Amino acid sequence: MTRCVVLLAILASFAAHAAGEESFSDDAFLPPEASSEGLLYPLPASDVSHYLSSVTVTHSFRDMAGLNEALKAAAPESPLFQVAQGYTVQLDSAALFPQPLDESGLLVYIAAVRSVDAHALRLLVDLSGLRADNELWLLDPVAPRAFGPYSTYDALAGGRWLPTVFGDTAVLVLRARDALPPAFRLLGVSHFYLDVSEAKELSCNIDIACDQNPIVQRISTGVGLVLVPIGLETFAGSGALLNAPATPAMEPFFITAHHVIGDRETAINADVIWDFRSSRCTINDAPPLARLPHSQTSALLATSATLDATLLELESVPVGTHGRAYLGWDTRPPKVEEPVIVIHFPGAKRMRITYGRVQAIDQTVVSYLYETRVGWYEGVTEPGSSGSCLLYADGAYRIAGTLTGGSNQTCNFDPSENWDYFSSFRDFYKDISPAYLRGSAGHSVYEEPGEGEGEGEGEGEGEPLPDCAGASMSQRPTGPSSGLAGDAVLLSFFLLVLALSKRRRISAQTDNVLSVNEMDNREWR
Repeated sequence: MTRCVVLLAILASFAAHAAGEESFSDDAFLPPEASSEGLLYPLPASDVSHYLSSVTVTHSFRDMAGLNEALKAAAPESPLFQVAQGYTVQLDSAALFPQPLDESGLLVYIAAVRSVDAHALRLLVDLSGLRADNELWLLDPVAPRAFGPYSTYDALAGGRWLPTVFGDTAVLVLRARDALPPAFRLLGVSHFYLDVSEAKELSCNIDIACDQNPIVQRISTGVGLVLVPIGLETFAGSGALLNAPATPAMEPFFITAHHVIGDRETAINADVIWDFRSSRCTINDAPPLARLPHSQTSALLATSATLDATLLELESVPVGTHGRAYLGWDTRPPKVEEPVIVIHFPGAKRMRITYGRVQAIDQTVVSYLYETRVGWYEGVTEPGSSGSCLLYADGAYRIAGTLTGGSNQTCNFDPSENWDYFSSFRDFYKDISPAYLRGSAGHSVYEEPGEGEGEGEGEGEGEPLPDCAGASMSQRPTGPSSGLAGDAVLLSFFLLVLALSKRRRISAQTDNVLSVNEMDNREWR
């Protein structure tokens, strides 16, 4: 029986890949919270106020003072939208902190770090020397708010980037129980030369608030602005939460593009910001970035340089005052001319929405395979939109891929000129399922007995597979030669089908290659 079950599972797996198994999940939604104040104060608000008023030393760095406009002009063209330039700092705790406050045996070291003229900043710190009872907090004096605590267990080999603080000053608070000075180092600063709340943009961007569809409004709460440190610089992109329907918990899975986050160090240091959006159409009443909820990343689960897609696990996902959606997804292939949308942060500005139609599928774009080309007829995308999710505009708004890049777009609303390429979620799904995702199936899929109970019902699900190709367990031969030759034939047949299927698919790509010359009219997002 066991061998039969294993054989059926293998055959089902091969058949699904050869035939193109279609699975899907709808979104899940957590309702809004009455207030987001608790998200700002993992430390009591009174402690935050007390520590901010106790700052006696500010380390001011003028490395980039007066250079914001020059830095914007000099920003290199790259696959990502750069928002900050960095510089090295080497300050240990003895040089950084003055004498600590003694608060009933708790020693509190406090110092401010300022990057003159920065619109925001991130600090790179070495936590490896902290002792077990030491904890680091990061304070934003603009909000005011706190992030943390961070300990030696949060140390990374190249240093850890703390969350983004808006304004030119961040305050470090290090608390210790023993009298020994903590071993801590400030390694670098990333200076935001771009004020994302006032950055220039195309006039035809469409505020998310302008779409009155309640489903669109709901799923938009699962789209986040991603700030990614690479080296000492910081870049901006977009991404979205992904629903994992087979688990009872709301798994904090987040999908974006590989060219936004493509390695573990970048992933662990990514800063995701939620709810940067206007509440009224055509009016910029987006809240200050300093007051918005953040998420940090705990793990890089999967990434594909071939498919330009990455799956992350976040440490936690705050719900906030808009609620929080975990987006659905679909592994069916897009259809040419079907309507789609993308929700994104162009220029790292507030959330926007763009409407288009599929122009072509299974395109090869330089090194990326199976990309979907979309032409936009209303709205545009810009640098900073990278990693945002292509959504089928079919009422369910499930994920079909992530944004790779496209043309230099204008407000002429000509889909032949305004276009983008997106990764193929249906192909990336094979890398992340069943380890992280499993949805409802468009046809019969084998499951172990007892599995799948309570899962959502798929549209057009077929009948269960018969036991051992029509024979009951009691009727199955049990001798030494119990069908092994037949099993081998069946396995060989399915392997051949799979190989031929892959060969046909790969050969079909040869006519769909975007050449390097065609990239001249292409702009990375």
